[in-house]
Amino acid sequence: MTTKQLVEQVLETFPNYTETMIKLDLNRVYKDFCYKTRILKKSANLTLTTAVRYALPSDFQEIVKVQIFTTNSVELDNYTYRIEAGYITIYDEYSEDLSTLPTAITTITLTYVYIPTDLSALTGSPVIPDMFHEALLEGVYEKYYRRQGILQQHGASKQYYREAVIEGKKWANIDGDKTINITPHYF
Repeated sequence: MTTKQLVEQVLETFPNYTETMIKLDLNRVYKDFCYKTRILKKSANLTLTTAVRYALPSDFQEIVKVQIFTTNSVELDNYTYRIEAGYITIYDEYSEDLSTLPTAITTITLTYVYIPTDLSALTGSPVIPDMFHEALLEGVYEKYYRRQGILQQHGASKQYYREAVIEGKKWANIDGDKTINITPHYF
């Protein structure tokens, strides 16, 4: 569904709300859904210098894995990392400080969970799978039904949204090697 279609569906049930208010609430639910499910993942290569500390991407939420490669695309496993305050710092295998990045390292690839940009253009569409677009509507309905004191529909929308989050978590854990990353973020 496009953002316009989502907004129009909400307007059918709640005609007293403005398009702007609905878009704000859709974005709130959209980001909440993505945060809770960790459904959106992507990879990025860091632009390397001799430094050992690099800024994380602006849409970064949580690390899935860090891969460090040599010029021959050989993955190294004798380095560790720490993520703090929007930066990733590379350490040697014993978590000792490095003064400069070793020249053998030519690529550092981050695979991470990210938060999407706002749904601003009406022609745009959420970047989550289509099967979860209905969850965004139910998340907005939940809030609006609660405001109006219609508790039965509020409860039904809340339950639908919760179940969609569970399904989203399952879907997010199916990609790749089907393992759940439990690597600690801090050493």
